[in-house]
Amino acid sequence: MCRVSLSADSRPHEAIAFQVLATWFKRLKGLLGTSEDADPVALVRCGSIHTFAMSYPIDIAFVDERGWIIGAVRSLAPNRVASSPGAFITLERPAGEGPWFEEGERVSMCCVAG
Repeated sequence: MCRVSLSADSRPHEAIAFQVLATWFKRLKGLLGTSEDADPVALVRCGSIHTFAMSYPIDIAFVDERGWIIGAVRSLAPNRVASSPGAFITLERPAGEGPWFEEGERVSMCCVAG
């Protein structure tokens, strides 16, 4: 399982670890079927997500190929759709109070497990 750590360039001390989901099926599933304490996930080659059948809200951020956050939503409710044209990676986590990415930030990535 591949894991990466991402942080906003302006806040490098607030890194968040993500499990990378690169296959079609893993991206389709995302956080579906998990609990509110699930680990964050990074959906590669994904610019559109849904929360159908989710039992809790999620925080999402869309990242372009250059590492810029081009869209972010906090606490997206179940049974919704969100997309961002130009997104290459979509970041998801159970909605929370901790630091999250904001549109216009640039992120840096570091591999933590291959």
